[in-house]
Amino acid sequence: MLQPDICVICDKSKLDYRGCIGAPDIVVEILSTGNNKKELLNKYQVYEEFGVKEYWVVSQSDQTFLFTLLTISVNFSLQKYLP
Repeated sequence: MLQPDICVICDKSKLDYRGCIGAPDIVVEILSTGNNKKELLNKYQVYEEFGVKEYWVVSQSDQTFLFTLLTISVNFSLQKYLP
């Protein structure tokens, strides 16, 4: 089970006393020095497979923001967005 830095759930019916049932609508990862490209690519693939609609990656050190809609096919290079 992945635990992103921030999850946004827009549908209240997805919430119960344990948390989110199913995939959140938006997942935000805030990069730190411990993050690596392979880890982010794996998370991207898992989030896409389970129906997360948007995947955001924020790099404080690079001051960059990657916004990806997972509901459509988007090609991008993680290398471009990683320190």
